[in-house]
Amino acid sequence: MKKFISILLCFSLSLLSMPFAFAANESIDPYAELKESVYNQLKAQNALGHYEFHIAALIPEESSIYASQAQRWYAPSGGVLSYQYDLKYQLDEGYVQNVVTFCDKEDTLKLMAGEFGTIKSVVLAVLGVVPEYIFSKLLLSAGIAQAYLDAYARKDIEDAGGYGKCSVIYDSISGGTSTVIAGWHTYPYAELNYSSAYDVSFEAA
Repeated sequence: MKKFISILLCFSLSLLSMPFAFAANESIDPYAELKESVYNQLKAQNALGHYEFHIAALIPEESSIYASQAQRWYAPSGGVLSYQYDLKYQLDEGYVQNVVTFCDKEDTLKLMAGEFGTIKSVVLAVLGVVPEYIFSKLLLSAGIAQAYLDAYARKDIEDAGGYGKCSVIYDSISGGTSTVIAGWHTYPYAELNYSSAYDVSFEAA
């Protein structure tokens, strides 16, 4: 009888502990490594002020301007997406422009190997031309941060099947630009989840 009571007590305690175990698992951030990678890449560029902008671009479901119905473009060979949204900071008003270059496997390998020096060179490699209207307000000379690519970013690209994307942010208030490289997890589709985005353009390779 004592043995039975002891077993029953152990079983009851295990049941009581299960909700806490589930809660602990649910609290794990599935994007923790990607966020750390974004932080590391921006810190190396002295551009941590753009952290939230890049998180909104790479993890739109965590943004306040997230739209459940995404705009989608089929681009198996890659492409370039450009859009803007309004920005308010204290008493200043401006805008953010995000240009995302989606790369096939070959261009992703070049991106990771540091063969592209500027955003212009990446777009030229993907499209063969540089659409001037996409960069009307973005610095063409914005640098590529591949020198700062960390293990998390490389793993993210690997998890995306070897497809990568390069996100460039320009904000009109500070006049600064920054670059983040991550995996292209929606391949072969480029997606935009912002209902408040305007001046949206996409060109497939």
